[in-house]
Amino acid sequence: MRRGLLPKHVAAVVKTQKDPLKALQMFNSVKDEEGFKHTLSTYRCMIQKLGFHCNFDEMENLISETRTNIDNTMLEGIYIEAIRSYGRKGKVQEAVNTFERMDFYNCDPSVHSYNAIMNILVEYGYFDQAHKLYMRMRDKGVDSDVYTYTIRIKSFCRTMRPYAALRLLHNMPHPNAVAYCTVVAGFYECEDYVEAREVFDEMLERRFCPDVMTSNKLVHTLCKKGLVRESEKILDKVLKRGVSPNLFTFNIFIQGHCREGALDRAVKLLATVSREGLAPDVVTYNTLICGLCRNSRVVEAEGYLHKMVNDGFEPDDFTYNSIIDGYCKAGMVEDANRIMKDAVFKGFKPDEFTCCSLISGLCLDGDPDHAMAVFKDAQEKGLRPSIFVYNTLIKGLSQLGLILPALQLMHEMAENGCQPNIWTYNLVIDGLCKMGCLSEANNLISDAIADGCLPDVFTFNTLIDGYCKQLKLDSAVELVNRMWAQGVTPDVITYNTLLNGYCKAAKSEEVMEIFEAMAEKGCAPNKITYNIILESLCKAKKVAEAVNLLGEMKSKGLSPDVVSFGTLITGFCKIGELDGAYKLFRRMEKHYNICHTTAIYNIIISAFSEQIKMKMAAKLFSAMKKNGCLPDNYTYRVMIDGFCKTGNVTHGYNFLLENIEMEFIPSLTTFGRVLNCLCMEHMVQEAVSIIHLMVQKGIVPEIVNTIFEADKKLVAAPKIVVEDLLKKGHITYHAYEVLYDGIRDKRILQKKRRLQTVNSLQGGNSNWQWKFKDNSVNIYYEEHVKETPEPSQNILMLPTISDVSTVEEWRSVAGDIVQRNGNVNWQATIVDWPGLGYSDRPKIDYNADVLEKFLVDFINSPDGPIKQAGGIFFFMIVKYVQSQLFNVTNNSCVKLANDLIIFGGGHAASIVIRAAKKGLLKPKAIAAVAPTWAGPLPIVFGRDSSMETRYGFLRGTLKAPAVGWMMYNMLVSNENAIQSQYKSHVYANPDNVTPGFVESRYALTKRKGARYLPAAFLTGLLDPVTSREEFLQLFADLSGKTPVLVVSAEGAPKRSKAEMEALKGAKGVSKFVEVPGALLPQEEYPSVVAQELYQFLQEYFDTVA
Repeated sequence: MRRGLLPKHVAAVVKTQKDPLKALQMFNSVKDEEGFKHTLSTYRCMIQKLGFHCNFDEMENLISETRTNIDNTMLEGIYIEAIRSYGRKGKVQEAVNTFERMDFYNCDPSVHSYNAIMNILVEYGYFDQAHKLYMRMRDKGVDSDVYTYTIRIKSFCRTMRPYAALRLLHNMPHPNAVAYCTVVAGFYECEDYVEAREVFDEMLERRFCPDVMTSNKLVHTLCKKGLVRESEKILDKVLKRGVSPNLFTFNIFIQGHCREGALDRAVKLLATVSREGLAPDVVTYNTLICGLCRNSRVVEAEGYLHKMVNDGFEPDDFTYNSIIDGYCKAGMVEDANRIMKDAVFKGFKPDEFTCCSLISGLCLDGDPDHAMAVFKDAQEKGLRPSIFVYNTLIKGLSQLGLILPALQLMHEMAENGCQPNIWTYNLVIDGLCKMGCLSEANNLISDAIADGCLPDVFTFNTLIDGYCKQLKLDSAVELVNRMWAQGVTPDVITYNTLLNGYCKAAKSEEVMEIFEAMAEKGCAPNKITYNIILESLCKAKKVAEAVNLLGEMKSKGLSPDVVSFGTLITGFCKIGELDGAYKLFRRMEKHYNICHTTAIYNIIISAFSEQIKMKMAAKLFSAMKKNGCLPDNYTYRVMIDGFCKTGNVTHGYNFLLENIEMEFIPSLTTFGRVLNCLCMEHMVQEAVSIIHLMVQKGIVPEIVNTIFEADKKLVAAPKIVVEDLLKKGHITYHAYEVLYDGIRDKRILQKKRRLQTVNSLQGGNSNWQWKFKDNSVNIYYEEHVKETPEPSQNILMLPTISDVSTVEEWRSVAGDIVQRNGNVNWQATIVDWPGLGYSDRPKIDYNADVLEKFLVDFINSPDGPIKQAGGIFFFMIVKYVQSQLFNVTNNSCVKLANDLIIFGGGHAASIVIRAAKKGLLKPKAIAAVAPTWAGPLPIVFGRDSSMETRYGFLRGTLKAPAVGWMMYNMLVSNENAIQSQYKSHVYANPDNVTPGFVESRYALTKRKGARYLPAAFLTGLLDPVTSREEFLQLFADLSGKTPVLVVSAEGAPKRSKAEMEALKGAKGVSKFVEVPGALLPQEEYPSVVAQELYQFLQEYFDTVA
């Protein structure tokens, strides 16, 4: 070191040196410098550095040295730094000792020292000691300052005395925003929201506006209590007074929304961060990723991991562990391993949390061998398993019934120096009880006690539950007595388990005795307790007494739930008091504000049906659907049974068909009941149609599937089904004879075909079998015609491709065009795509080529609907035959295979244009309605190699057996998602999205196989092109060959609208018009779209003429 070294130079080096021990080494070395002497500032700087990094021994040595070299009366700042350092690490006693030494070393504590130690005592819950210290401060004549008041206010709030805190606030000489916000937080903690708001408003009226740091503390308190909306209102008031939020503010709200499960709001907040001029940090991303993983949206979380990396942030251990744990909990262990390998390559070191996640996931997946392999691999790599890791593996093994390996692991952990705790024993005891091995479980409790692990309430509850399930109720009661003897207090779960056991044994008197004993012992019943009591009373036919319990529940602050009312309604129904059941059913919603569920409706509909009161059952069934409760298989069965009992066969038949249409498969008993009734009423045709429907839906004996020749199968299957129904006793012999004769009667089959022909002429629906590879796919289509002696040109309408695509999109347009009078008559055919609408939804690898092939086959197949109908193509596909050009004078249709006019919407339009470009179709004209080319994810996140890989993962997840349905239900198959989707970008006017409309679309998502094609659409596999340039080129290639009309929508989403606008004036586009609407103008504004399409047809035909 050179001469002239100053204390400020040493202080600067100490502050910049990250390693505190190196800083101390330098600090000590400068003592030897000639002319240099440490000052109070250098000592304080070094002590602060050591305390911050928890080098407390070195810090104490340096304080002793400071006392030797510096006047002790000047050392208060040093002592305060030491007190705060101890406080940050929870070393309360050390902090107190430091404070008490001040007097001893002639350093009189000022109000600042008292504040420092009192704040630590309050933070760690030593409220009495803090108060005594305050009184000592007063006795010594030390005056309180604003911080003293704030600390005492905090103490009152922490001890749930906000009104005392408020009085102290009003007595403060100089109150501030920090003190006010502390009191407000205290009232919120006590759930006194009205007073909290009043105090907050008082603060603002007195012009005390909290800064962003103070506001964040208050907001954080509210968000931790789940009061996110309330905290938003409070922050809004602060922001209006000029305070700007910082990144920590947004992080708090993202965490709050994630805890509430409002993940979409959390995701939107991340986008808002950038708009506010702030940059998200690692904490922001980690908070969102953790929230997504905990709410089973781990695939989306992985997307934010990649976005985080792309934004220049380095994921940390928390990031990787959150995603690995999320995948494991979702049963996607392979994906968890993939993430871990990638993370390890980037420097991540798996820790015990990683190990536990993988072990738990593998055990949940039923793969204990791999779980053990992960455990051993971690040991080999130097990770010493903690009690946490051992317990995770023991839990997994016990839940799989592998008790012996779990016990062996318990012995191994003790040998490895990791002693089992009571939780370890509880896990194995739980596994033994679930296997019914109660004696072994009892023995294990003795072993636990011998090892010094005393059984806790969970241990006893587990064993009591095991005895109750085996109805060994005396042994269960003995265990409760043993709990009291061993000083373990039974909790509400203990009593509920015991009550449930006696209830299941139908011992209602004992149930009430235990319930009374529970109250005497001071254990407060909860909602589950009362539900068990209600069930017990109803089983004993004491329904009136059970109803009276509702009042007792209310008096104890407990609200009855759906289970409570379901139990009571069932009780009334079982004793035949349907009026009482119905009154309670209505009271449930009107007086208790509890919505009826499908299960509740099923209980009461079943009761009325059994009593053959079908008028009331039908009324309830209708109300059920109107109120948004979808009937299930059980609902339809009881309705069918009821109608058959009353002889109303037609209603029973219609309900059976509706049941099947909703993708429920009735039991053979239900089929048999309807068939018997139809045959008794001589409704042979309807009965035979049910048999054919059973064959079509695959409800056949196994032997039918051994018939490989389609023609033989078609003839033999109905007969085999009828014989099987008789053999199993589901139909009578009379019904068997009628059905067998009906199946063989060619006159019935001919009559059926004639009826289908008549229906199609008047406007009906039918099916066509599309052969694709090894699949025979049932394709649904409708035909709309106007009765006229003149020949009609056929229009084939294909719906847009989306999650809830259906022929219904085009019905109004079809009806409008068909009914118009002009030079040409029109006949419309609408068809559902395979995998969508009412067509079959097989599990095939859907892509744009598959849909293109279907389109070509549907039009060109010799036995296809277009050929039969004399059809041309409409996306509508329009069959154009200008009979006058060929001088046709009779009513026959002249079929021109390539005379097509194509109208189309969305992706469907682009697929048609691509097929036309390839020459697979040769249309005469095309109209593309709101054309698109990119699926939802590609249009939002774009396309690159990494995104394509992630789209593949998501697609695979959606198609997976269990997690796929879960994710599909979360993203698509729920009414809220559908309503949001239509209101935000599918329809332009949200008012057009009615509850009935949403319900009809929701029903489509529940069809078997509903998620397979949407998985491809969502991830861009159905995109006919990969860029706007390719999209424009499709149109350009038809220039001079095929006239093309583009119908754009005014209210289309921004990115989709940009693609439509790009076609305005583009090469190959003959005409560009704009109509109201968003992505489905043909459904939302059918008359406007129909007019534009009809005008296009007229212009085209005039040109041809």
